Amino acid sequence: MPTRIPASERTSQKLDELLTQGVTDGDARAELLKLAVRKIVEEALEAEVAEAVGRAYYENGAVPGAGYRNGYRRGRLRTAEGPIEYGVPQVADRTEPFVSRVRAGLAGRTAELERLAVEMFARGLSTRDIEAAFRDAAGDPLLSRTAVSRITERLWQEYEAFAGRDLSEFAVAYLFVDGVAERLHAGLPREAVVCAWGIPTTGGRCCCTWRPARRRTRLAARRSSRTSSAGASPIRCSW
Repeated sequence: MPTRIPASERTSQKLDELLTQGVTDGDARAELLKLAVRKIVEEALEAEVAEAVGRAYYENGAVPGAGYRNGYRRGRLRTAEGPIEYGVPQVADRTEPFVSRVRAGLAGRTAELERLAVEMFARGLSTRDIEAAFRDAAGDPLLSRTAVSRITERLWQEYEAFAGRDLSEFAVAYLFVDGVAERLHAGLPREAVVCAWGIPTTGGRCCCTWRPARRRTRLAARRSSRTSSAGASPIRCSW
């Protein structure tokens, strides 16, 4: 795995490619969720390592005995959407070997991570969401509050980029609007989420919107459905 930039940034690039170019084969929703889970995991692992070595990825000033970053190796999660590979940061030259508590805590948490992935694009993640996701079996936090805040900020940037996209660049020939039940809050019933998927005139599939089904959203979905069913000319997404 290339090591010139953090694995999480490479995943952000993959997300951007998916959202701007869509997919030619497969399920666009599944690919989006898999990349989102990968992004969440990599951000958590990198934040953990930053605290262990005492500096962020691009910062200098190594503390003797704290170790230094030594590239990445691959990890894998098995989820309902299929296997997900992610980058595991390696740490060398420490007084005591570095053992990731975050990675050890991923076992049995794939359903929670998938829920976070949905929530990340539907309404954005909060500090409380991240804190709740990364706890050990005894309920103790695996990350410090500083690390959680850093992760939340970076993942919120992903949500803002997704929610604030200019969709007028997509000349959509067919627009599909669907309502799905997703769990957006831990411990609460599933909620209705409106998903709009477009097939551009150039082919493939793109995700136009993905948000909780409030009344205003439901009305917009109905209007879009009526427009797309006419089929007279390509539709430009404006959500």
